Formats: sequence, structure tokens, C-alpha cells
Amino acid sequence: MIDQEPDAIADALVDGLLCVCGDATEEETLAGAGLKYANTLVNTFRNDAESVFITLTARDLNPDIRIIARAERESAEKKLLQAGAYAIVMPTVVGARQMGRMVTRLSTAHLIKLVDEGSNRDFDIDEVTRNTIK
Repeated sequence: MIDQEPDAIADALVDGLLCVCGDATEEETLAGAGLKYANTLVNTFRNDAESVFITLTARDLNPDIRIIARAERESAEKKLLQAGAYAIVMPTVVGARQMGRMVTRLSTAHLIKLVDEGSNRDFDIDEVTRNTIK
């Protein structure tokens, strides 16, 4: 985790996360955090321009990294994909879809909420791949 806020870093350290205090828009910070060796980058910036910039920088530092990026506007989605993002998450769209499900398919909305929010720690959905089965 990279963050500029000492309180966020302190909380993450308590949770056992590896942390770097710094500006994720700086190439030196990303490199110092070991991005060159990472498998995945989750870019949660709310500013679309910064998100595109981080995606471009990360792709340059590690051509094989899988980048999951947040976007606020639909116009940023195309730019993030062009910059090298693997997947885009738009919280406003995800939220709107869930609200629509609450109106049209309440049971489905409830199931998604249980899984997504982790409010039920005894229940989870996982992925099974061919290599997993023996």
C-alpha cells in the first residue's frame, strides 16, 4: 500500500499490510515500493488524470503487471485501457447497478451484498480453475 497519510499507513500496518509512505504518482515511489516485482496494482485514485498517469507509469516499470484501476467518469475508462489497465472499476456505476437490483431483484441484491461486503464471514464465493482440481 502506498499512501501519503501517516494515519492510513499506521492503520494498514496494524492490519499487517506492507506500506510505503509517499506519493504514488511519483515513479520513484512506485519503484521503491517494488512495483517492478509485483503481480498486480490496484489503483484507487479518485482523480481520473492521476489514475491514468499512475497506470502509464506502472505499465512502463512493469510491462507484465495486472492493473486494476478506478475511474470516476466513463470517459476515463477508455483512457485507462489505452494506458494499460487490465480492468476498470467505476464505483458510481457499480452502486447504481446494485440500487437497480434492489428495486428489480431484491434477493439477488441481498446475495451480492452478503458476498461483496463481507458482512457474513462464513460465506464467500471463490473461483475454481482446472489446475486447482486434482
